[in-house]
Parts: sequence; C-alpha cells; structure tokens
Amino acid sequence: IWNNIPNGKVYLKIEAVNKEENNFVLAGEKYFYKAATFCPPYPKAKYSYKEALIKGLNFIYNQPHIKSWIKEKKPNHKLHTLYCYSALEVGSVIDAMLLYYKYNPENDTAIVIAQNAADYLIANSEKKGKPLEYFTQVYEGENLAAGKFKNEMLITQASFTAQSYLSLYEITKEKKYLNAAVRIADTYLKTQLQNGAWFIRINRNTGIPTVGVFSIPIAIVNFFTTLSEKYELKKYDLSIKKAIDWIWKNPMQTYDWTGQFEDVEANKPYQNLTKYEASWFAQYIFKNASKDSTYIQHAKELINFCEDQFVVWENPNMYDNWGNSTVTWRTPSVLEQYKCYVPIDASSTQMIKTFLAAYKATSDNIFYEKAKALLNSLVNSQEANGRIPTFWSDGFNEFWNNCMTSDLYLLDDFVTNYKVDLE
Repeated sequence: IWNNIPNGKVYLKIEAVNKEENNFVLAGEKYFYKAATFCPPYPKAKYSYKEALIKGLNFIYNQPHIKSWIKEKKPNHKLHTLYCYSALEVGSVIDAMLLYYKYNPENDTAIVIAQNAADYLIANSEKKGKPLEYFTQVYEGENLAAGKFKNEMLITQASFTAQSYLSLYEITKEKKYLNAAVRIADTYLKTQLQNGAWFIRINRNTGIPTVGVFSIPIAIVNFFTTLSEKYELKKYDLSIKKAIDWIWKNPMQTYDWTGQFEDVEANKPYQNLTKYEASWFAQYIFKNASKDSTYIQHAKELINFCEDQFVVWENPNMYDNWGNSTVTWRTPSVLEQYKCYVPIDASSTQMIKTFLAAYKATSDNIFYEKAKALLNSLVNSQEANGRIPTFWSDGFNEFWNNCMTSDLYLLDDFVTNYKVDLE
C-alpha cells in the first residue's frame, strides 16, 4: 500500500486481533513523514556550469576578508566572524585560492593568500609534546560555539587541513607543507585506539576524550589513503585497515551515522544523524568495488539512507528545528544534520558527489539524473554577485566560506570531467 499513501504526515496504527476478530488491542502507533521521491523534470540551470564556476570564483576572491590576508597575514574576525572555526574556515581560504589560481594562473596573489593562510595555521598548531601535537587549532576566540569548545579538538578536522596542505605543496613544492601534513598523520597514528577508531572530541590539553562518542574516521582514512597512494607512504596502510574494519563493524551495522560538526556537541546514538560520513563511506566503497562483490549493494543502501533522511525533492510543507515554515526552502536540496535540519548548499554538493560516484561505479543513469537535478538547483541558487548562499531558507544570514568552496570544486569537477555544460 506504500505507493498509495500520499506524501506528507502519516499516522500509522497497529492493532492485534483475536481469532474471532471481535477484540482489538492497540499494539503500537507512530506519526511519520512520507517524503516525495525523485520525480523529474526539475528546473534546468539558469546558465552554464562554467559560468557559475567563474562567477563564484570571482566572488570568493574579492571578499574583503579574503583580500585582507595579503597584508594582514591572519584572519580578520571582524570581516568574517566564522574564522572562530579556525581550521575549517582558514583552511577553506587555502582551497579556494588554489582553485582560483587554476583558472587565473597569472594572478600570483591567490597563491600568496593561500600560503599566508597555511602559514598561519601551521604557526598556531598544537606544539610539539602536546597530546595532539601539530594538529591545527579548531577554534579561535570566543565567538559563537568557539568559546564553549575552545579547549577541545574535533578529531577529524586536522585531516581536512592536512589535505589542504598537500594541495598547496603540489603547487608550490615547498616541503614545509608536505611536512606539516605528515606530522599531522603521525599524530593520528599515535592516537588511534586499539579498536581502530578515535574519540570524536578530545581535550587539547590533557588528551582525554570529552565525551565517550567515537568518531566515524572516514575523513582520516581518505587522508591516509592520499599519503599512501600519491606519496607512497605505506606506513599508514595498517591504520587504514583498522579504521575501515571499525566502520564495517559499527556504523555499517547500527546505521548510527552520527554528526561531527564544529558547532554541535557530540550526541547520544541516533540523536544527530547526518549524511556526511555515510555518503563518504559510500564513495569509498564504490571506488573500491572491485575488492568485494557486495560493495556495490552496500553503497546503494547507504545512498538510500542518505536520500531517505536528507534529500528533499519537493517542498515538504512542514517546520524546521526552529519552528520556521519550510515554504521558503529551495528544492531540490539536501538537509545537513538532525540538529540543523535545513537545506545547506554544501549538503547538496555532498550528495551530488555521491550520486556521481554511484553513476561511475554502476553506469545507472538514475544516479546521474539525480546529481544533475541537484547541481542545477545549486546553480539556480547563485546570486547576481556570484555568491552561493549557505542556507537555502529564509531567516539565516551566516555565510560559510568552506561550504561555497566545496560547491566550486564540484563545479570544477563537473566542467572538467563530464562533457556537459548546460542541461
């Protein structure tokens, strides 16, 4: 009867009945929301993906807080308050400027900005001998959640920053960036638990976990994999295996894909699910599908979880975490996490990447069509000045530089590797 149930709120009642069918007892009841499924056609992009990319790069580069890195060589918190999430937002400056430089190779200033940002992060990393030595600082100052978590490390964040260092090394060939990444990797090796995981939040001064919640370490695996495959540093291979084994034995069994965000504390099981780690792991096993005949099916099941819980193909006509109507939501779109159950640009980007990984592995066109529908929505969200807003809903003014940077890398990938432009 599922196909006959209309989209929207559903009340389910289960009753037990005796053999005579004259006595009924309520066995259970539940309210849930039946979300709309993928049902094209969806709006085409208002202009080409290449145009969206160039407009976005120009916006990113010309932001005052980006330009301030040229002379100030440090984050200007007045111009961009989200620099309180230091590794995340400063790291995104590195990534954004490297992509800008790819399309504007005559502009050496972009590389200067990227190096200034990287040098700042390295200079302010945890000192040698600290429990998480050489890790980049996750928080700086007291703004927003930084004041609350200032003595903590979100364990996965350094792996993303290290990847940025490696990208910068590839352009500049300055060994200090490669060395910084390797030092971070070595600290991960020393702190990995026997079960193959790490705790999600660690006190930076004592090395003691602040909560008994394990991190889902796929981002660390991806970082180690880069070092192993691209730089032939095979000493990380055993750590990769241990971490992957932990993922198979834990979230792949329980589906407790708990969120790992700078501004949200670690939560009890199933209290703050997200599609990020699940979709990253789906991408990982799609890439390694030749190793096991069951990997494709497992990856598809992960996509089903992500799509069922977080992808919005049409407006649900409900209310978000803060009691706001969803009437202003841009759709199709993707929600971020249970604690921020609203459409976020980078969440769409994450699912586009995952659908594309599925398309590459299976050649099933449905995945490509889903990716394209979300990508067109991303382009259509772009404002006249080139900015892609973080929140696809009214009432939110925060702009996260890292989110738009991930959007631009997706557009670059699509323009470079898929022989389509306007669809």
